[in-house]
Amino acid sequence: MYASEARYLEYLRQALQVLVKPLSDAARGIKLTGGDPPPAHDLFQTDTHLLSQLTEGRNHTLRRKQHANALRTADMWVFLKIYPQLEILTGHVTAELEKGLRRALIPPGEGANPTAVQIQIQIENQEPRSRQSEAEGGPVLCVGGIFLGLKALMSTYNAYAAVWEEVTSVLGRKEFAEFKEAVSGRLLPLTLSQHLHAPFDAMHRYSVQLQALLDETPRQHPDYESISSAVTLVEATLARMQQTQEDTRMYHQIQRIKASVLAMKGGDDRGQEIWANLISSERKLLKTGKLYKACRHHNKEFQFWLFDNCLAYAVPLGQGGRGEGRYRLNRVLLLRHCQARASREDPRALDILSPTKSFALHCPSVSEAQGWLLAARTAIHIAQQAFPPPTPTTDHTTRRPCGNRQRRLFPASFVSKPLAPPAFWALGNATVEAAGGWCALPVPGIICGCPACTRRRNNGSVSVAFNGMGRTRPVKKTFLGGSTRGGSCLGE
Repeated sequence: MYASEARYLEYLRQALQVLVKPLSDAARGIKLTGGDPPPAHDLFQTDTHLLSQLTEGRNHTLRRKQHANALRTADMWVFLKIYPQLEILTGHVTAELEKGLRRALIPPGEGANPTAVQIQIQIENQEPRSRQSEAEGGPVLCVGGIFLGLKALMSTYNAYAAVWEEVTSVLGRKEFAEFKEAVSGRLLPLTLSQHLHAPFDAMHRYSVQLQALLDETPRQHPDYESISSAVTLVEATLARMQQTQEDTRMYHQIQRIKASVLAMKGGDDRGQEIWANLISSERKLLKTGKLYKACRHHNKEFQFWLFDNCLAYAVPLGQGGRGEGRYRLNRVLLLRHCQARASREDPRALDILSPTKSFALHCPSVSEAQGWLLAARTAIHIAQQAFPPPTPTTDHTTRRPCGNRQRRLFPASFVSKPLAPPAFWALGNATVEAAGGWCALPVPGIICGCPACTRRRNNGSVSVAFNGMGRTRPVKKTFLGGSTRGGSCLGE
C-alpha cells in the first residue's frame, strides 16, 4: 500500500458520505404507508403530470379568452420532458455512490487490512470491474469512473439550464399558486423552488467534492487519472450550465427592453434595421442606465442601452400610469463607426463621436463616467473586431464650416497623370510663381499668414486663380473665417 493510501481511503469514505445527497432527499421525507418511499423520479413524474394538466388547462382558458400573456408552453413542455430524465440520471449516479459507500463501510473479512475498501462497481454499458490494490489485493472504488461512464448524459444538465429561467418565471405567476400549495406538503423538507434548483446544487457538490478528493489522492495512485478526468468533466458541465443560464437570462432581458420601446423617433434607416434585428441569442447587453445628454438648449435625461453592436437611447413616455416603463426610441448608433473619449471639460462626462451623431454624456459621478467609458470602448472594440469599419463617406465631426468649402485648383488625377497639354501646365506654373508660391494652409479657401497670402493682403492686390481652362479670373480676397464666394486662395 502507498504511504498515503490509508489517508486516501479514509477521505474517500468522507467524500462518499457528502456526495450521496441525491434529489430523492425530499422523497425520503414522505411517509407512505405499506412500503418505502418511491424513487425521486417516480415522485416527480406524478408532479409533472399534475403540472402538465394545470398548464394545458390554463392555456386552453387563455386561448378561449384570447389573453395577451399566454404561457410559454414550448419551454414548459421541454422542462417536463427533461426533469424526469435528469432525476433518473442523478439517481443513477447517487445509487452507484450509495452502493460503493455501503460496501466501503462493511467490516473487512478476517485477515484483511481494515483500511482496505472492498467495492466492485458496475459502470453503465461495461462489465463489472475490480482492481486489486497492490498491497492488499482487495477491490477498490473508482469514483471517477462513475462520472466518466455517464459522460454522454451530462448534456442533460445543460439542456435543463436552458429552460430553467423561463420555467421558474412561469411558475412564479399567480396561476400556479394553487399548484405550488398542493405540492408543497409532498416535497418536504424542500420547497418547489429548491427542487428546481437542485440540479445546480448537485453539480456544484460534485465539483467541490471531486476536487477535494483529487487533492487527497497521490499522483501515483491508480485512480488519480480517472478522478482528474471526472473533475474536468464536471467543471466543464457546470461552466456550460452557468453560461447557458446567463445567455438565457440575457436573451429574456433584451426581449423585455425591446418590448418596452413603443415607437422610434425619426433616425436613419440603418438604425431602424439594427433595432429590428436586435433580439439574438448571441446579443449581449453590456451596460444600461439613465444619463444626461448635452442638447442644444439644455441637458436632457435619456435611457441608454449599450449592446455589443450598437448604442441606443430613448426618452421615457411618462412617469406613472400607463407610460411607466415605456420609451420612445430616439436613435441607434452602430458602434463599429463610433469613438468614445473622456471629456476635456468635465471629468464626469464622456464624448461619443459618430459619423451620424456626436454628443456628450454627463454622468452622476466620475467613477460612473469611467465605467461607461470603459464599457463603450470595450463594445466598440468588439464591434470593430467582428466587422472592420468602412471609411465613412461623410463625417460631420470634421466637417468644415459652410463658409470654408474646399476647392482644388488641380485635381489629384491631374497631378498623378499629367495628360493636359504643356501650355496648360506652363500657364498654371506662371500663375503660382506670380502669387509667391503655394500656400501651406490645410484648410482651403482662406487667406492665412503664408508669404503669398501676406503679400496679397499687404499690397491689397487682386489675386487671380487658374480655372483650368487656360485663362485667369479675379478672385475675391478672403480672410480667416470669411466667405469664399467668388474663388479660393491661390496658395491652396
